[in-house]
Amino acid sequence: MTTNNKVNETVNFLKRNLVIMLAILIILAGMCTILYPWLKAERQGNMSKQALQHWRSASSAWEIHAEPDSDLSYLLNNMIGVLTIEKIDYQSVILAPATNRNLDLAVCSVLSSRIMGQEGNFILAGHYSQVYGRHLNRIKEVEIGDTITVENVSEKFNYQVTEAYSVPPTETWVMANDGEKKLITVISCDYATWPYNRWIVRGEITMDSGQLTVDRIP
Repeated sequence: MTTNNKVNETVNFLKRNLVIMLAILIILAGMCTILYPWLKAERQGNMSKQALQHWRSASSAWEIHAEPDSDLSYLLNNMIGVLTIEKIDYQSVILAPATNRNLDLAVCSVLSSRIMGQEGNFILAGHYSQVYGRHLNRIKEVEIGDTITVENVSEKFNYQVTEAYSVPPTETWVMANDGEKKLITVISCDYATWPYNRWIVRGEITMDSGQLTVDRIP
């Protein structure tokens, strides 16, 4: 075998292996791209569950604590309540304020001046995750007549859904108060449109014999 033939064989061998290595790298990159959102959602979901367990076990806000500088501690320090939408089997901590970091973790209270269960329009916002069941991924399944529940350390408030619709992001009137009504508005993205609209679910607090439906958390 001549020297040139040996060189050509070596070059071809290296080319074949390079192609194989590139193919493997592309496959791995694709797997990472697919798995990353799911793994991220799993981690955040587990943190949220831990925060909810701490929240439930504490008899007062002063007893809610965790290891300093931990992710769990961050959640608890910024947590003002819990959102539950039974129709879509969804439960999330409610964080404040509505920063990018907080929105990446859970639903957030948008306006600090609006208090859950009180007069006015209590505004919550959350991402529409690409992972099924994560964040407000199933919000479009919520229908008129369904119940949205929010709670703080000592009280729970039920709202009955009265509206569900899509609006452009410029339609900020959805966050306005409506007289003396006690409302809740949950806002997420509507990926069925381009540019993306906002999906709005609004509810009004339920009443029982003229009294606000407020249940103490056991």
